[in-house]
Amino acid sequence: MSEFLDRAMMTHSAVKNRLIRAIKGEEMIDYNTIKRDDVCEVGKWIYGEGGRKHATSRIFQEFKTTHAEFHMCASHVLLLHRSGKVAEANAELQRGAFEQKSMDIGSCIVRMKKDPAFS
Repeated sequence: MSEFLDRAMMTHSAVKNRLIRAIKGEEMIDYNTIKRDDVCEVGKWIYGEGGRKHATSRIFQEFKTTHAEFHMCASHVLLLHRSGKVAEANAELQRGAFEQKSMDIGSCIVRMKKDPAFS
């Protein structure tokens, strides 16, 4: 489980880099995919095995909510960029809701790694 949580941390950190590349025109990101919280590996775990095992856990519920909000924030950054609001998109990545949700995901993962229920 610890290995999965480490991967979850890395893959969600990588989303920021992908969004930066998208803003620079170096990568195409599908809006309909990035806004969904059930498509990435973590989302599949949340709505699959993780949900079955940890549905009543408070930290799991917080993680599930935060993860969904993270994906909505990521899609918002993409919309800002596509609307020509590049400065606003960059601001969201650096100090806006996206950045906050990224930190919240990291915090949830750290707490899950310390919780014996997630061993």
